[in-house]
Amino acid sequence: MLVRRLQWLVTAMRTGSRGFSLVEVLIATTITVVALAGLAQLFVIAAAANRAARMRTIAVLLARDKMEELRGADDEIAGGADFMNGRGEWLGGSTPPPGTVFVRRWSVSPGAGLPPRSRLLVVWITQSGASNELARLVGAREGRSP
Repeated sequence: MLVRRLQWLVTAMRTGSRGFSLVEVLIATTITVVALAGLAQLFVIAAAANRAARMRTIAVLLARDKMEELRGADDEIAGGADFMNGRGEWLGGSTPPPGTVFVRRWSVSPGAGLPPRSRLLVVWITQSGASNELARLVGAREGRSP
């Protein structure tokens, strides 16, 4: 069996079957390069989308945590701001320290149409140095008896 295959190979080599031409190789290489370039661009786009989704997820969690804190507070709370790093860890509340990625702001105000002593709560998150919001939550806190 092996002998027959070797004989066929020798016969094929003698009859002019030499493999691929240069043009065929260039066309195949071009098709492969174009396909790989498109695939590489897809990976770059996917990585950017993952990064944006991660930032937005952290921002929503930070806003939710602050909203829960504001709704559960016993005393009157004024608006304010604090600063977080990229993992959502608190860095400070007066001026942005180095490593600030998120700025969390909130306001507490009387809301139109709310019962007396109730407050409208708004929490929004931006990236440090940017003005566009990553997340915004609006809620209300019921009026507390004096």
